[in-house]
Amino acid sequence: MERYERDDRGAYLLAQWWAEITVDGSRDHLFVPPASLGKALAYFESSDVNLIFELDKRGIWFAMWFTPLFSGLSATLWVRKDYRGSHAMLRAVERGYDIGLAAVPVLVGVTRQELLRVHRRLGYNIVGSVPHLIGDKAMWIVALTREGWQARKARHIQRQEAVIG
Repeated sequence: MERYERDDRGAYLLAQWWAEITVDGSRDHLFVPPASLGKALAYFESSDVNLIFELDKRGIWFAMWFTPLFSGLSATLWVRKDYRGSHAMLRAVERGYDIGLAAVPVLVGVTRQELLRVHRRLGYNIVGSVPHLIGDKAMWIVALTREGWQARKARHIQRQEAVIG
């Protein structure tokens, strides 16, 4: 897992990633950052935004970024289509949550209703829905506490031990 460095390499990787998510349409499903490349670069250059990512030969395939939110962090993530549902994706998500929750007691996210089941399985609490949050669509607020994440990891280890057994 790499942390975004505010240098030429970092700007290159961001521009390459931004081009990819613009072409494949996945940028339209992100709640942030802004729509233009220049504004996105400025967003990630902000000292309030902490971006971590995974790379392969094609560039960034996993990105997670955190912004301060009261005593927690707002967390957003993106995974390239060819990694979605993979073990590599799950490991990257787990490392990202470990990094975020090492710094703060809670991560807060915004998601669509069809992803609530996935969030529950990861240990999130579903806080509730907010009508018309993005255009005319209701979005869901979810929260992952350090304790909830540790409990989820413990359940996962117990399942692995039962399988190995």
